[in-house]
Amino acid sequence: MLIVENENEVRITLDLNTIGYIARAKRDDRHAPSITSQHAECIRPYGELIGFGHRRGVATGGNLCRSWNLIDMNRNGTTYEVEDLVNHVRCNPVPQSREDAKKMISADVAKELDFMSAVLIINTPTESTALEFVRAWEALKENPKSFNIVGGNCAMRSHEMFVKSGIIKKGSGILTPNQLFHYLARSLENKKGYAVRKYFGYIGFEKTNGSGYDLIIKF
Repeated sequence: MLIVENENEVRITLDLNTIGYIARAKRDDRHAPSITSQHAECIRPYGELIGFGHRRGVATGGNLCRSWNLIDMNRNGTTYEVEDLVNHVRCNPVPQSREDAKKMISADVAKELDFMSAVLIINTPTESTALEFVRAWEALKENPKSFNIVGGNCAMRSHEMFVKSGIIKKGSGILTPNQLFHYLARSLENKKGYAVRKYFGYIGFEKTNGSGYDLIIKF
């Protein structure tokens, strides 16, 4: 992993044993964003963003299911990546506006809109650990579970990926992106073979000359 820092920004080039976690709308370590503003995403090796959401306007069938859909229950889940945000694939939480969607992947736009995020950069002990994390997300990508605002939201699915890859033990009461941020930080702070860095700022992803993306954090 390569980290280049100056007073205005940090550029992080993740390698094969480095992953990350993002809590959107979180401004500092003590800040607890409103429930509706929070969102969880993960970063795979080489800076590959991945998140879990749901397809808009798609009910899973039946009048009861349609009623649940109105409160974000029993929706068809789906994963998304940087290119989906670039192309504005219609998936919650991608905003309605193509311009507004850029705040998810452009540090400059995020700063202009004052859209901050908290990031955990996690060095895993081995490449195989990080690859298990990748495999867990690939399995979810191939067979997405339902999205439920309670019981199966973005934070809970991210939590599952960390547990399935053996990075953390399953926690109790992990309901929000903010809660998962703190649980990950506590669980990995003194865990052998792991190193965790916290960042708070306006984040973006820039395509590298090779494969993957550099993570940009502006202040």
